[in-house]
Amino acid sequence: MTRTIGIRIICVAAAVILALASIFGVAKLTTDPAFYQKSIAALEEKQETVLELTAASTAASAAITLLPGDTATPIADKLADLSGYFLIVLCAIFLEKYLLTTDGRGAGVEAGIVRRSDHAGNPGGDPGQ
Repeated sequence: MTRTIGIRIICVAAAVILALASIFGVAKLTTDPAFYQKSIAALEEKQETVLELTAASTAASAAITLLPGDTATPIADKLADLSGYFLIVLCAIFLEKYLLTTDGRGAGVEAGIVRRSDHAGNPGGDPGQ
C-alpha cells in the first residue's frame, strides 16, 4: 500500500516538473518568431506557388471556354474545380502561418501540406527535398 502511494507521488512529481519545464523553458523557445523563420519562409514560398497555380488554372479555364462549341466545357469545369482545390490549400497555408506566428503551433499542418506539396512536385523522390 505504501509502495503504490510512493510510486504515485513520484509520478505526480515528475508530471509537475515536466509541466513546469514546458511552461518556463520550452514555451519561451517555441513562441519566439525567429525559431520558426525557416518554416515561415517555406510557407511563403509555397503560398506563391499555389497562387501561381490558381491563377494559371483559372486563366486556362477561361481560355478554354472561349473555344467554339461545348467540346471543351468539361475540361474547363475540371480546371475551375482545380482552382477551388488550390484555394483550399492556400487557406491551409494561411492557417499554418497564423498558428505559427501567434502561438507556435501548427507543425503537424506543415508536415502534412508543405512536405506533401514537395512530394507532388518531385514524384518518386524524397519528400523532404
